[in-house]
Amino acid sequence: MGACDQDCRNGLYTIRQSRLMLGKQMVRVGRIFLHGETVLDTVFLGNEHQGLITLEDSALSELLDTKKPAGLREGGYYLIDPQGNLVMYFHPELAPRDMVDDIKRLLKLSRIG
Repeated sequence: MGACDQDCRNGLYTIRQSRLMLGKQMVRVGRIFLHGETVLDTVFLGNEHQGLITLEDSALSELLDTKKPAGLREGGYYLIDPQGNLVMYFHPELAPRDMVDDIKRLLKLSRIG
């Protein structure tokens, strides 16, 4: 499948399940898959990840990679608010429940989205 190896597929699964764990608040959170230049398997994405927005933007990818803590492996999850501000970075090894707990706290305090 294009550029999305098993780690990539696991990440997409994690972010989908994490959003579902938000319950009624999930409508306030969208999922965007920032990928490289390789053509994606649109059949897989359409079947397994409905509603996922895919975006190929190498400049944005480079910008986000500079925002994550040094020494972490490639990947991870970024929480960006509707105005385009980077709010949080979650490393790829973080348990989905911990990510969801942080997002729920932020949504409770936020009036955006």
